[in-house]
Amino acid sequence: MTDYTNKVAFVSAGATGIGYACAEALVQRGAKVMICARREDTLQAAVKQLGDNASYVVCDVSERDQMEAAIAATVEKYGKLDFAVNSAGVGVGGTILDLDDGQMDACIKTNVNGTIYAIQAQGKAMRENGGGSIVNISSIAGRVVHPLMSTYCMVKAGVDMLTRCAAVELGEFNIRVNSIQPGLVETPMTEGLAGDAIGRKIYLDLSPIDKVGQPKDIGETAVFLLSDEAAFITGQALAADGGVTVGGGPDIRAMFAG
Repeated sequence: MTDYTNKVAFVSAGATGIGYACAEALVQRGAKVMICARREDTLQAAVKQLGDNASYVVCDVSERDQMEAAIAATVEKYGKLDFAVNSAGVGVGGTILDLDDGQMDACIKTNVNGTIYAIQAQGKAMRENGGGSIVNISSIAGRVVHPLMSTYCMVKAGVDMLTRCAAVELGEFNIRVNSIQPGLVETPMTEGLAGDAIGRKIYLDLSPIDKVGQPKDIGETAVFLLSDEAAFITGQALAADGGVTVGGGPDIRAMFAG
């Protein structure tokens, strides 16, 4: 493992799921990690599991002042900011014709506004530190259409474009910005889909490998993109999806079988 003993990281939605897996992978490599979420009870439980190198701050990423305060608290405690993983997100389902303003606003505020506020605060802290690396957790929904998930597809595509724009603008400060597009990963947020036999089969039928993702799969991907091993990678959206998005064309193998 790469040694991150002298590195400081911030992970949003770090108490559960993909965010926790990212924080855990960083802590395992020696980094100091500040995690945030809206619920203090889940944060306390996560930090207890992560150990002495982890701290938490309660934060709603969709509120600019709270995000700025969370990054300020990270720098105050640990002295700097090297890495950030922006994992906070919410989903919303329903047909385009049935979506209401409340559903759309909540999804946009957390996924898009929250990522913007995070990058702004993190970018300023990293600029003062001479550089850094940011990973935004997007989704394959930002790459391919998911029927009944139009708002979620829209906001995740926005996160990927924001990633590209930020990579270009922040590159002069030696800050890299990339995103990860997870496929189906077993987390509390995806329980209704990953825990459903039909839902799992739909994704597995599209995948070249017989695997539903685990949070650790995304955590390890994030650690790579944050690291110096990925020093020549910025502005990219990497699908960590078991190969679900590589298909889509006609499969003519049956013509030549047997």
